[in-house]
Amino acid sequence: MSCFLPRTPTRRRLPVLAHAGTREAVLARHVAEAAEVARAGGQPPPAFLEDLFDRVSDTRILGLAARDVARDGGPARGADRIGPDDLNDRDWWTLVRSLRRALRRGWYHPGDELKVQIPKPGGRGFRGLSIPLLADRVLQRALVLVLQPYLDPQFSPTTLGGRPGKSTHHALALATQLAGRERLVVVTADVRKAFDVVPHDRLMAVVRARLGDTRLTGLIEAMVRSNREVGIAQGSALSSLLLNLFLDEVVDRPWKARHPNIPLLRWVDDLLLLCKDRATADAALAELNEMLDAGVMPLKQDPAPAVSDLRGRDSARWLGFTLKSGLGGLGRPSTEPPRGTPYGLPLGTSSPDRFGLALVPRPVLRPLQPKGSDQRDRKDGKEP
Repeated sequence: MSCFLPRTPTRRRLPVLAHAGTREAVLARHVAEAAEVARAGGQPPPAFLEDLFDRVSDTRILGLAARDVARDGGPARGADRIGPDDLNDRDWWTLVRSLRRALRRGWYHPGDELKVQIPKPGGRGFRGLSIPLLADRVLQRALVLVLQPYLDPQFSPTTLGGRPGKSTHHALALATQLAGRERLVVVTADVRKAFDVVPHDRLMAVVRARLGDTRLTGLIEAMVRSNREVGIAQGSALSSLLLNLFLDEVVDRPWKARHPNIPLLRWVDDLLLLCKDRATADAALAELNEMLDAGVMPLKQDPAPAVSDLRGRDSARWLGFTLKSGLGGLGRPSTEPPRGTPYGLPLGTSSPDRFGLALVPRPVLRPLQPKGSDQRDRKDGKEP
């Protein structure tokens, strides 16, 4: 007598753009598939890369992007003097549909940007920001929603700035773990005007290497080359993603391949090297300088890169904090801060007895920003 067990039906995965569920469900399906493709490594399926343009230009993804801009983008107006507060629900829907039509029919072209200067913290000069037209801001946000889930897992674990869910406290916790008791000679350096000097040809070569030569890369190139001959606009989430992508290829990966025992931590354009002795630190700084010069992105000289020996009474400044050694090292190993506030402590609290890492925050003078821009920065994984 034979016995047949009932076959368990397999649940068929819905296509990302299937007309099923909410727009949040569409994004969730994309995020799951993008993360799966990124984890698989190697060359991604051509169909996945080709489909990214349709996802960016889908009204549901554009609608989510418009919602984010309306909610978190602040009231700043672009060159046409139209800001998020000037639109009602019907206007937003009209903008989304018009943007989709322009993208699908090949009519889209980025508009002019409004360039403004805001003071840097501590009165150290001014920082230039470019404010795109409202439709361009929505499209940039849509690109981030689609690209970040695929590109972000490819970045080095020691790259933290401009990434969702990461803060400067995560960067300091990782520095604590990697420094241990041996790597207490540190190099702190900044890339000089990182956003302003990104070379377009080299950036697009990196973009094509990761995303293929598709309609989407053509769209990104149009946005990169619009309004400038070199560099990318500072102040948008897309620019932070593109800068991370470029520096991942030019600095992060080559450095890890050449110096697996000298960790390089990067928060956007702020760099930290952890070395075992002064000679190693001096040599590492010289090589880092050469590597960035070859990438047409020199290190800032005011303030100049600094080599600090934390084994004695020396200290170093990085990400607005003063780093000092304690308990025989920069800090005890810690892979992730506890839930709640970073390290389970109020922000800015020193705890050398618990982690061996004394965090002494500088007074923070935030630049004048449009209302809500700090929320946008936190959402996109950036610190204001």
